[in-house]
Parts: sequence; C-alpha cells; structure tokens
Amino acid sequence: TRNKSYAAINITGLAVGIAVCMTIFIIIEYQTSFDNFHANKDRAYRVLTEYHHAETGNTTYGKDIPFPLPVGMKTAFPQIEEVAPIFASQNDQLLIPDKNGNTEKAFKEQRGLFYTNPSFFKIFNFPLLAGSYTSLNDPDNVFLSKETAEKYFGDWKTAMGKTIKLQMGGFMFEHGTDVLKVSGILAPIPSHSDFPLKIVVSFGTGFTGDYLAKSREWDATIADFGCYILLPPHINVDNFNEQLKAYSRKVESSVNKDSHIIQPLNKVHFDTQVGDYSNKNISHQLLNVLWLIAAFILLIA
Repeated sequence: TRNKSYAAINITGLAVGIAVCMTIFIIIEYQTSFDNFHANKDRAYRVLTEYHHAETGNTTYGKDIPFPLPVGMKTAFPQIEEVAPIFASQNDQLLIPDKNGNTEKAFKEQRGLFYTNPSFFKIFNFPLLAGSYTSLNDPDNVFLSKETAEKYFGDWKTAMGKTIKLQMGGFMFEHGTDVLKVSGILAPIPSHSDFPLKIVVSFGTGFTGDYLAKSREWDATIADFGCYILLPPHINVDNFNEQLKAYSRKVESSVNKDSHIIQPLNKVHFDTQVGDYSNKNISHQLLNVLWLIAAFILLIA
C-alpha cells in the first residue's frame, strides 16, 4: 500500500507472465495430444521408405512407398493384423448432380480427400454416424465427414445414398470422372489428428483401382501414397525392421538400394523431416524451446 505504483507494476508483470506461460502450456499440451485418442495408438505404425543416396552417402526418409508394398507386406508378414494403404489426393473437383444428372453444385477441395480401405478404421478410431465401414470394400463408395456432408447437401442425414462426381486434380495420370455413392458419414474429425478426413473414397476406385492396386512396380513411388499397419502387442520393432529391410532387398530390383522401415504412430507428428497429411508437424526440439521460454518468462515475472 505504501508503494502502489511499484506494486501495480510487479503484480501486472506477474499476471502477464503467468498468462503467457499458461498459453504456452496449452500449445504444448495440444501438440503432444495428436492422435492420442486412438485405442490402438501403441500398436499402429507408419511404413517409411528409407532412401539411400549413393552419390552422397546420405540416407533420407519419405512417407511414400512402392505401389505393391501393402499387399506384399500382408502376404509376407502374417503377424501383421491390419494393413491400410492410403493415398491423399489434392485439388479435387466434387460435383453434386441434381435429379436429372446435371451439375447442381461444384466444390473444390484442396486437401482432405483420401483413398483407403476398411482396415484403416480398424487401426484408427474415427466413428461413423451412419453407414458401415465394410462398404469401403467395394469400389465407388465414399464417406463424408459430417461437416462436408452438410456443406454439400445441407443436412448430413439426407446425404446417405446420394451421388457425387469426382474429378481428380493435380495428378500426373489422366483420369476421367468417378461417380461415387455416399455410404457413410463420419463423426466430426478431432482437430488434434494428423488425418484431416473430409472425404474417404474406397481404395480400388478410379485411379487407385486402375493403377495403384494393379501396379507391380517395386522401384517407383508417388507422393502421398503411404501405408499404416497394426501389429500385435509387445512386438520387437527393431527385429521387424530388419525383416522388412530383408524383404525389400528381395522384391526390389538389384539397382534399387532403398529399403523400408516402420515408424511408431507417436513419432509421426514430431517428424518434421518426413511430414504427414495435416502439415501441422512440430519438432520435439521446438517444444523444448517453448518449455524454456515459458520457464524464463515466469522466472523474470
């Protein structure tokens, strides 16, 4: 009370310092919570390609894999419980036809359209509000997120059974228009997920059926075609990776020195070198810096 100005400055500084620290803590908590809501998070793994560059001697990693690898792994490694190929498309045109088949609405989706199969939903927990996961076993079926269904049709409940025309964009192969049937509505996708699912098309539809599912080219990869697997509990990851590398050398050509490894799901969000489908990666080093900044601010306050 004798030093009101001095006390006001100190109390204000302490309050601001605590507020800043709380904000940083909220950011850190959010970043460390990505995909923690999946029941099988401790048994889910991403398959990576390990690129060996002979000219430099360096090794880099990518989330893109050879086209036949998902089917090959399912056959060669019976201990794998689920194998889910996933292809993320970009710059796609979605057309909503009227009763006469004419285009009534048109939407451009920069990101959020994925091709996969029902195994993906056995690995990850993304509940359905309507429909069945098994419908993705058949080509030309599509799931919409609740928000996407409302954007396209007004009420998500009326979207079931409706038709959508898909024109893939931004891809090197020419492909026509796919006519899709809405067979499921996904519950709202949590923001702390590296799978920003808006539209999920059955793997084997259109381009993925014409090319990806049939290709036997082991030495080629394309961006955003990857794979996730579900392994039994308590598996030795290092031992499995050695087996997977040996399998890679067996099926790939002699000139191809690349191999493959698996990466635990809890490391995917923090792998800024490889990236993911959400583009929200953050490194552990940056999180540690944020911790230090928060502690320093609080100490000063």
